[in-house]
Amino acid sequence: MEQATARETVKAVATDLGDVADLLPVQPEQLEAQARILDRLSEELAEAASMLRRSTPETAARLRHAQPPRAA
Repeated sequence: MEQATARETVKAVATDLGDVADLLPVQPEQLEAQARILDRLSEELAEAASMLRRSTPETAARLRHAQPPRAA
């Protein structure tokens, strides 16, 4: 299930990246807006990577049993 969701996320990000690429180069007043879009897309890809990691039984078990870091 998580792999299917990750796949859809990656496909959507790829489409969005194509849309952003079509707008480049942009005017100086649009630089920050385009950078924010790319930031959001990178966050979505990071979430897809996390979904893939959770989708394997070994990783899921390791995450369930992981100890939180201890305070110094």
